[in-house]
Amino acid sequence: MYNLFFLFIIIIVVVSLFSNGSGKKKNKSNESHPADMPYSLKNNVLTRNEHKFFESLKIIADENNIIILPKVRLADFIHCPRNTKNYYSWFNKIKAKHIDFLLCDVDTRPLLAIELEDSSHDTAAGHKRDKFIDDVYHTSKLAVVHFRDHDKNMMNEIILDHIRSEN
Repeated sequence: MYNLFFLFIIIIVVVSLFSNGSGKKKNKSNESHPADMPYSLKNNVLTRNEHKFFESLKIIADENNIIILPKVRLADFIHCPRNTKNYYSWFNKIKAKHIDFLLCDVDTRPLLAIELEDSSHDTAAGHKRDKFIDDVYHTSKLAVVHFRDHDKNMMNEIILDHIRSEN
Protein backbone atom coordinates (compact mmCIF):
# COMPACT_ATOMS: atom_id res chain seq x y z
CA MET A 1 0.00 0.00 0.00
CA TYR A 2 2.88 2.36 0.84
CA ASN A 3 4.50 1.66 -2.57
CA LEU A 4 1.23 2.44 -4.37
CA PHE A 5 0.91 5.75 -2.50
CA PHE A 6 4.55 6.61 -3.30
CA LEU A 7 3.99 5.79 -7.02
CA PHE A 8 0.85 7.95 -7.04
CA ILE A 9 2.85 10.94 -5.62
CA ILE A 10 5.58 10.48 -8.27
CA ILE A 11 2.97 10.46 -11.06
CA ILE A 12 1.38 13.66 -9.74
CA VAL A 13 4.79 15.40 -9.57
CA VAL A 14 5.75 14.31 -13.10
CA VAL A 15 2.39 15.38 -14.56
CA SER A 16 2.60 18.76 -12.82
CA LEU A 17 6.07 19.35 -14.25
CA PHE A 18 4.78 18.95 -17.81
CA SER A 19 1.52 20.83 -17.41
CA ASN A 20 0.49 24.34 -16.44
CA GLY A 21 -2.79 23.17 -15.02
CA SER A 22 -4.82 23.50 -18.21
CA GLY A 23 -3.20 20.67 -20.10
CA LYS A 24 -1.05 23.07 -22.15
CA LYS A 25 2.73 23.18 -22.11
CA LYS A 26 4.05 26.18 -20.17
CA ASN A 27 5.18 29.11 -22.29
CA LYS A 28 8.84 29.82 -21.59
CA SER A 29 9.67 33.50 -21.12
CA ASN A 30 11.97 33.49 -24.16
CA GLU A 31 9.30 32.06 -26.46
CA SER A 32 6.97 34.42 -28.26
CA HIS A 33 3.79 33.91 -30.17
CA PRO A 34 2.49 36.52 -32.62
CA ALA A 35 -0.89 36.70 -30.90
CA ASP A 36 0.84 37.68 -27.62
CA MET A 37 3.06 40.41 -29.08
CA PRO A 38 2.17 44.03 -28.29
CA TYR A 39 3.76 45.50 -31.46
CA SER A 40 2.20 47.57 -34.21
CA LEU A 41 3.53 49.65 -37.08
CA LYS A 42 3.95 53.37 -36.44
CA ASN A 43 2.37 55.74 -38.94
CA ASN A 44 5.64 57.62 -39.53
CA VAL A 45 9.33 57.01 -38.89
CA LEU A 46 10.00 60.74 -38.56
CA THR A 47 8.30 63.32 -36.40
CA ARG A 48 6.60 66.23 -38.16
CA ASN A 49 9.61 68.49 -37.52
CA GLU A 50 12.09 65.81 -38.65
CA HIS A 51 10.09 65.19 -41.83
CA LYS A 52 10.01 68.90 -42.66
CA PHE A 53 13.78 69.05 -42.18
CA PHE A 54 14.21 65.85 -44.23
CA GLU A 55 12.34 67.38 -47.17
CA SER A 56 14.74 70.33 -47.24
CA LEU A 57 17.72 68.05 -46.73
CA LYS A 58 16.72 65.92 -49.73
CA ILE A 59 17.26 68.88 -52.05
CA ILE A 60 20.83 69.37 -50.83
CA ALA A 61 21.48 65.63 -50.88
CA ASP A 62 20.17 65.12 -54.42
CA GLU A 63 22.24 68.02 -55.77
CA ASN A 64 25.43 66.71 -54.11
CA ASN A 65 25.10 62.94 -54.50
CA ILE A 66 24.65 62.40 -50.76
CA ILE A 67 22.69 59.66 -49.04
CA ILE A 68 20.49 60.61 -46.07
CA LEU A 69 20.07 58.00 -43.35
CA PRO A 70 17.51 59.03 -40.72
CA LYS A 71 17.55 57.80 -37.12
CA VAL A 72 20.69 55.69 -37.22
CA ARG A 73 22.03 54.08 -34.04
CA LEU A 74 25.45 55.41 -33.09
CA ALA A 75 26.68 51.83 -32.77
CA ASP A 76 25.92 51.33 -36.48
CA PHE A 77 28.55 53.86 -37.54
CA ILE A 78 30.76 54.44 -34.47
CA HIS A 79 33.20 51.63 -33.78
CA CYS A 80 34.19 50.53 -30.29
CA PRO A 81 36.95 47.88 -30.47
CA ARG A 82 36.13 44.72 -28.50
CA ASN A 83 39.57 44.70 -26.90
CA THR A 84 38.85 48.09 -25.28
CA LYS A 85 39.08 48.04 -21.51
CA ASN A 86 35.49 48.03 -20.16
CA TYR A 87 34.21 47.35 -23.69
CA TYR A 88 30.61 46.62 -22.65
CA SER A 89 30.41 49.77 -20.57
CA TRP A 90 31.60 51.90 -23.51
CA PHE A 91 29.47 50.05 -26.07
CA ASN A 92 26.35 50.27 -23.91
CA LYS A 93 26.71 54.06 -23.87
CA ILE A 94 26.20 54.23 -27.66
CA LYS A 95 24.12 51.17 -28.53
CA ALA A 96 20.72 52.70 -27.79
CA LYS A 97 21.43 56.28 -28.87
CA HIS A 98 20.73 57.50 -32.38
CA ILE A 99 21.40 60.54 -34.53
CA ASP A 100 18.54 62.28 -36.29
CA PHE A 101 20.27 62.25 -39.71
CA LEU A 102 23.53 60.80 -40.94
CA LEU A 103 24.78 62.09 -44.29
CA CYS A 104 26.92 59.64 -46.24
CA ASP A 105 28.68 59.48 -49.59
CA VAL A 106 27.50 56.99 -52.22
CA ASP A 107 29.66 54.29 -50.58
CA THR A 108 27.86 54.95 -47.26
CA ARG A 109 30.95 56.50 -45.67
CA PRO A 110 29.69 58.88 -42.96
CA LEU A 111 30.27 62.54 -43.79
CA LEU A 112 28.20 64.50 -41.30
CA ALA A 113 25.91 63.88 -38.34
CA ILE A 114 22.89 66.15 -37.92
CA GLU A 115 21.06 66.59 -34.66
CA LEU A 116 17.77 68.49 -34.55
CA GLU A 117 17.37 70.19 -31.24
CA ASP A 118 13.99 70.45 -29.61
CA SER A 119 12.98 71.20 -26.03
CA SER A 120 14.39 67.85 -24.81
CA HIS A 121 17.87 69.29 -25.43
CA ASP A 122 17.17 72.14 -23.00
CA THR A 123 17.12 69.90 -19.92
CA ALA A 124 20.14 69.03 -17.78
CA ALA A 125 19.92 65.44 -19.00
CA GLY A 126 19.72 66.71 -22.60
CA HIS A 127 22.84 68.84 -22.13
CA LYS A 128 24.70 65.88 -20.62
CA ARG A 129 23.64 63.60 -23.49
CA ASP A 130 24.61 66.21 -26.12
CA LYS A 131 28.02 66.72 -24.50
CA PHE A 132 28.68 62.98 -24.48
CA ILE A 133 27.52 62.54 -28.09
CA ASP A 134 29.59 65.52 -29.27
CA ASP A 135 32.63 64.02 -27.54
CA VAL A 136 31.97 60.68 -29.29
CA TYR A 137 31.82 62.43 -32.67
CA HIS A 138 34.95 64.45 -31.94
CA THR A 139 36.85 61.32 -30.90
CA SER A 140 35.61 59.51 -34.01
CA LYS A 141 36.51 62.48 -36.23
CA LEU A 142 32.97 62.93 -37.53
CA ALA A 143 31.55 66.45 -37.70
CA VAL A 144 28.17 67.05 -36.10
CA VAL A 145 25.84 69.98 -36.70
CA HIS A 146 23.03 70.93 -34.35
CA PHE A 147 20.00 72.70 -35.81
CA ARG A 148 17.26 74.28 -33.77
CA ASP A 149 15.59 76.37 -36.44
CA HIS A 150 14.66 75.34 -39.94
CA ASP A 151 16.37 78.02 -42.04
CA LYS A 152 16.93 76.42 -45.46
CA ASN A 153 19.59 78.88 -46.62
CA MET A 154 21.59 78.62 -43.42
CA MET A 155 21.15 74.85 -43.38
CA ASN A 156 22.34 74.51 -46.97
CA GLU A 157 25.43 76.65 -46.37
CA ILE A 158 26.45 74.94 -43.11
CA ILE A 159 25.97 71.41 -44.44
CA LEU A 160 27.82 72.06 -47.70
CA ASP A 161 30.69 73.73 -45.84
CA HIS A 162 31.11 70.66 -43.63
CA ILE A 163 30.84 68.19 -46.48
CA ARG A 164 33.31 70.10 -48.67
CA SER A 165 35.81 70.24 -45.80
CA GLU A 166 35.57 66.42 -45.51
CA ASN A 167 36.56 65.89 -49.14
